Amino acid sequence: AVDGAPSGIYLHGRSRTLCTDPHWVGRADCQHCAVRAMMPFAPLHAADLEQILHPIHEYEIPAGTPICTAGDQAHSIVTIRRGFIKLQHATSGGSQRIVRLLRAGDVVGIEALQEKRYRHTAATLGDARVCRIPVVVVHQMGALRPELHASMTVRWNASLEQADTVILRLLSGEASARVARLLCFLVDFAGSSLPPRLTRQDTAAIL
Repeated sequence: AVDGAPSGIYLHGRSRTLCTDPHWVGRADCQHCAVRAMMPFAPLHAADLEQILHPIHEYEIPAGTPICTAGDQAHSIVTIRRGFIKLQHATSGGSQRIVRLLRAGDVVGIEALQEKRYRHTAATLGDARVCRIPVVVVHQMGALRPELHASMTVRWNASLEQADTVILRLLSGEASARVARLLCFLVDFAGSSLPPRLTRQDTAAIL
């Protein structure tokens, strides 16, 4: 057994031992991943994946579970295989604002590739399945395949565009209009999946 949960991952607010962690699915099989085309490692070949020395772990995470906390040491990124995750930011008054929503194929904690600490607190909206990838693995593969950096840049830009969308479409006008635009945004955001189910508190934290 490996003592303690992987760095950057928090389950029910405390560390767990990997071999007894009920949320741990196991070592991720990137080569045979059913949604690999959506994931950051899509540009890598089978031979590249065989050179990964550090483990990539897969988790089944229940609704409302923290993934990482703002200000914590950022040792890994988390890719979403299934489900939705919210990124939250604490205001000066102590309340939480949802600054971004993430879906399958998106990356939680992408700032860890350049910064030492997480910017936002992330938590699941409904059940989710994720993979934890140590930052050292991303840098290792980036040196091997420069196109991986381009893939990460595209994802980072997509996150910034969504933040702009929230500001421009959802934070102006009457409350009823903002709620309506939020519902339309969620349908578009979910694509072919069912939209994330937001609580009243989540809706208020976005709007």
